[in-house]
Amino acid sequence: MTAIFDGTSFSAAMQGSAMLVHPQYDSNCPKTSVEVSEGFGGWFARICEDDQETFHQFRRERDAIAFADTQRMRLGLPCPPLERTASSGHKAIRKINQIADVLRTRGLGRFLQLSTLSLSEPIRSQRLRYRVASDARQALSKIKAASRHRGLFIDCGSNIGQAYKFFSRYYTPDYYDYVLVEPNKNCLEHLHSLRSENVAIEVVAKAASVKDGYAEFLGPPGRSDLTYEGCSIVPSHNGGLYPSQRFTPELVETFSLSQMIQAKRGLYEVIVLKLDVEGAEYEILDDLIRSGLHRDLHATYVEFHSLYMRNSEGRKTAVVERKIVDEFQQAGTHISRWI
Repeated sequence: MTAIFDGTSFSAAMQGSAMLVHPQYDSNCPKTSVEVSEGFGGWFARICEDDQETFHQFRRERDAIAFADTQRMRLGLPCPPLERTASSGHKAIRKINQIADVLRTRGLGRFLQLSTLSLSEPIRSQRLRYRVASDARQALSKIKAASRHRGLFIDCGSNIGQAYKFFSRYYTPDYYDYVLVEPNKNCLEHLHSLRSENVAIEVVAKAASVKDGYAEFLGPPGRSDLTYEGCSIVPSHNGGLYPSQRFTPELVETFSLSQMIQAKRGLYEVIVLKLDVEGAEYEILDDLIRSGLHRDLHATYVEFHSLYMRNSEGRKTAVVERKIVDEFQQAGTHISRWI
């Protein structure tokens, strides 16, 4: 997700791309500052520190804001109540180009599907917050009534800590230990910076899977964003959007998530799982169901990816998603879609 440029090369890179424009920033910003803006291709966070500029690119606004807040905390800067975003003109141009691209490549049906999803995101986000708050209250009651007064939150696909920032407001570190799982080595510095004396965080620099081993780390062609959040160990991931290619020359190490949960379940009263593993969730969740370990989870938050697959494959995978949800619900495990 992260592209790092100095001021000159960033402008040149933007001019050389048909999908990106330079985001709008305050050219007279203080020597040490953090800003968020929108451009083609996503959202950008600009970090000014020690006479150097660093730009980080994100697909989603909330991820850019979460990253910016983390950087402000690190630099001792106040967090503004609202982020300043790009001009309405740039927003309109960006939307028009996105609409034209989807209509040209995917057709009217796909356009209507994505439009409905986009329009409903605020409602879905609000519902998710309510559900997480409810799940966390029930889990806390269970922890307080038990002899083991700790819970464990396993965050698979941590990237640079966006989900930790969200979930730790509900599953608070005074009652929960955190395991942050992220195979992208460029993200690890961000995750290690979240540690403090009052927070128990274990960072696992591997990819969640169903077995120990190694796998290619794949992403879209032509990406230079070092912490890009859409990378996957699944070759067909996002097949409806782009052909995958190696994101890093080296293989990433994988581990069995089921074995981790089995090893941890005797140490904690409550285990909560978040999965944002870019297409690997189907094999992992099937493995948990087959082993019965899904019954040991209090709650699970999953980002499913059938929407980003080719039409026929996406429809088949959507059926699998519904079956997974049914299995978890029948086991009494709360399961929600992580947006």
